[in-house]
Amino acid sequence: MRFTFFLLISLLIFSCSKNAEQTANKEKDNTTELIVQRQAAEYDPQSAVWLIWSPVDHLGGFSNEKVDLAIIEALVPSVKVHVTAADSTLLAKAKAQIPAEYLESGKVELHQIPSVELWARDMGPNFVETNQGLAIADFNFNAWGYTDTLDASTQIEEKYDENVAKLLGLPIISTSLISEGGNREVNGEGTLMVVEAVEKGRNPHMSKAEMNAEFKRLLGVTNVIWLKEGLHEDDHTFLGQIETEGGEKAYTVITTNGHIDEFARFVNDSTVLLAKVDEADMDDPIAQENHRRMEENYEIL
Repeated sequence: MRFTFFLLISLLIFSCSKNAEQTANKEKDNTTELIVQRQAAEYDPQSAVWLIWSPVDHLGGFSNEKVDLAIIEALVPSVKVHVTAADSTLLAKAKAQIPAEYLESGKVELHQIPSVELWARDMGPNFVETNQGLAIADFNFNAWGYTDTLDASTQIEEKYDENVAKLLGLPIISTSLISEGGNREVNGEGTLMVVEAVEKGRNPHMSKAEMNAEFKRLLGVTNVIWLKEGLHEDDHTFLGQIETEGGEKAYTVITTNGHIDEFARFVNDSTVLLAKVDEADMDDPIAQENHRRMEENYEIL
């Protein structure tokens, strides 16, 4: 059975990082002795969730800070929340707005860690279980395909997970493979789902076999499912305009080129929710293209 499913995520404990030169240096240290056994699924028991306090309270009438507070309110009954702020001003702002009882009880812990955006799922720490305990898998990052890995602001984002590792005293396992957490879905039992258009776009000089090997080394998976494409309206801005309903042309704005977390998610170790286009929307050319893509992904699954 197929299901209609749409999900927008702006937090969590997963993501990316590392340029090739840094990787070569790190592979000389003792992290090479670590063997990753698994990355937990999102529905597995968690000891903490990491959230970046939004650096901008934009989109008039839709407050990011109110969303941050709502997320914290929903999480604290069940799990500890680590909230990071990019600088001292934002840290003070977060401290002033988060209920004092959460901070005093330790349910919420504040940290100052440099960042540019708020997407902790994409460039935040990937906690993995190894033969020597917990570690952080450190993927490379290039701002969702919009910059070089050596861009100054991109480097700030790339080092976010390293700073978390330093804070927690955890070892880092690095790679030159560029990948964001929003394009990776694991079931905690050895299977990973990714979108081919995203991963190939980030790593044009790597084969699927080479990427498979790195995913297996970094995440402890044994099986990688390659879905073809994500949602049409998430195609990269620089790919040009897309046709909207009524024949008009429009550009998408700072998109990921098809992250998997927008249309296919594991809900347990053997069940995937996959987006399906409503028949009533099929007059829209974007919906038509999404229908074609989701049908192709369905056949792969």
